Amino acid sequence: MALAQVKILSEKWFGPIPAGKPYLRNLPQEPLQKEARRIETNAEVPLDAFYKAWHMPGRTSADYFTIDLMGDILGRGKSSRLYEKLVNDKKIFNNISAYATGSVEPGLIMIDGKLNQGIRLEDAEGEVMQVLEELKKGVQETELAKVKNQAEAILVFEEVELLNRCMNLAMAAELGDPDLVNKDSEKIQAVRMEDMQRVAAQIFKEENSSTMFYYGKK
Repeated sequence: MALAQVKILSEKWFGPIPAGKPYLRNLPQEPLQKEARRIETNAEVPLDAFYKAWHMPGRTSADYFTIDLMGDILGRGKSSRLYEKLVNDKKIFNNISAYATGSVEPGLIMIDGKLNQGIRLEDAEGEVMQVLEELKKGVQETELAKVKNQAEAILVFEEVELLNRCMNLAMAAELGDPDLVNKDSEKIQAVRMEDMQRVAAQIFKEENSSTMFYYGKK
């Protein structure tokens, strides 16, 4: 269907509908977290589980894509730092992942994993924190290039589906500029190694974290 036809049909079906009142997005902001939060719980599950989250800024932040890629370096797939060191090498976890919650509003960067039998949750947390401390010292150029390529591939495959294109366009429009949908690739490629080091030091502070020890059945 040609663009001219789309415009004609859009005017036909939506033109007579009067515009509503402009919506001003003014949601209350969560107060800055100033001390670590911790909780323990248990359930009839086979393995102990570890969950740790840190606050991160929303989609409009200049550091959003840096944090998103940082989550990939830490815990996206079996070649990530957490998986290689704590699943393959040290056998601390049965599986582990890290990811950022992508949202317009500020969200969380999460690390969660299921422990192997006989591993104490306190020891598992210490191992995770050691990996994070190493990340604060910097990342390798090859690591950053890999996660950038992965992110680019996701963007390309998303464009195959019309629904995904519509949702991405709607998200950009909600942020105030529909053309933002065309700038994600540019922002991903603009992330530098020094950005990773700077943001890791800012985000991964204990007072910015919430931790849950989830005990399974003994």
